[in-house]
Amino acid sequence: MNLVCPVCGSEYLSWVNKCASCRVALVAPGEAPNPLELPEDQQVVYELGAWPLDLQAEAAAAMAESEIPHAFDGADLVVHLDHEAAVDAIMEAIEAEHGPIDTEAGDGGEPGELVYELAGWQPEHRADLEVRLQAGGVPYRVEDDAIVVDQRDEEAVDFLVAEVRGEEVDVVDLETGELVGDAAVDADDGDDDDDDGGYDGELVSSLFDVAARLDKRPDESAALVDFAALNGRLDPERAPFGITVMAWEKVIDAADDLAAALTEDRDNVSLAAGHLKAILRPYV
Repeated sequence: MNLVCPVCGSEYLSWVNKCASCRVALVAPGEAPNPLELPEDQQVVYELGAWPLDLQAEAAAAMAESEIPHAFDGADLVVHLDHEAAVDAIMEAIEAEHGPIDTEAGDGGEPGELVYELAGWQPEHRADLEVRLQAGGVPYRVEDDAIVVDQRDEEAVDFLVAEVRGEEVDVVDLETGELVGDAAVDADDGDDDDDDGGYDGELVSSLFDVAARLDKRPDESAALVDFAALNGRLDPERAPFGITVMAWEKVIDAADDLAAALTEDRDNVSLAAGHLKAILRPYV
């Protein structure tokens, strides 16, 4: 059986004892130490708690793709000292892409973070919730028996929790530590709100339907008329209940692309309609 370096992950034949680069003892595959269990003088800790949750999620995805051994302690990313330069480059690339990161988010009255306590949930329910969060574009992180989300996504997460379980879970404001409520909501709440005029469920389902029709029949005249009417009702500043602001931006962009295809590039109408349909599918 081959051996691997617990630091860099390089693989060696079984008769080799130490890594040529890191000069540490080799271990059997799967026996690499957890970075959280390393001596403190061998750990590098990146405190990402002040980053917005969407950037924390991006950092987690970048680390997974890098295959650098790492672990998270809450919002803190922990790696071996030997990986510091490589991880610095990953973090700097994220910061460069997004510009200056506001590390004061959650202070001064700005929205903070909420933690949903999921102790007692079955693994399949947790997995289902994470799938729904990802499909809805909701940034989150996992901490022990809880998920942490941006306070601005509270309504959307309440809706998704209700879909998965319909049972109460504690919701805690991380800034104050106070219990702010629970996430048990009726998935039908808001349907009778006269002010919405059917904006939420009716508009989203109708938009999905017309996108599906145009995906199959790009020249269907009735579908073209219906899409024009629906597209005129879309408000970029008003995300429907159950859809996050980030996810709604994707819907608006996809609708704009479909509108452009209808007027400028009819050969791509089906493609654009299929894209809009795929984005809307988790919400209908």
